[in-house]
Amino acid sequence: MNDAAIQTILKYIETNLFGPKYTWPTVYFEERSYARWAATEILESIMDHPLRSADEIIEEFIFKMMIYSAWTDDSDICFRFSVAKETAENILEIL
Repeated sequence: MNDAAIQTILKYIETNLFGPKYTWPTVYFEERSYARWAATEILESIMDHPLRSADEIIEEFIFKMMIYSAWTDDSDICFRFSVAKETAENILEIL
């Protein structure tokens, strides 16, 4: 049911979220790492729940990231979840 979404996400990861280089500044390295993590989590969730729509799974992921970032006062943790939310929104947009 979600084969097209899976392929689109895989291509998005390959094209836009290639692995960070160790020479990158820390903030860019971390941002790319968190974005790759988010995209992989979304992809795995879609594959684990083939009867649910990809859009629904991604929207749920976005909601969770909003909640997680709101629950903390730690700016580093908030940054992680904000990057994950933005990545999910980008993926949802291309689907």
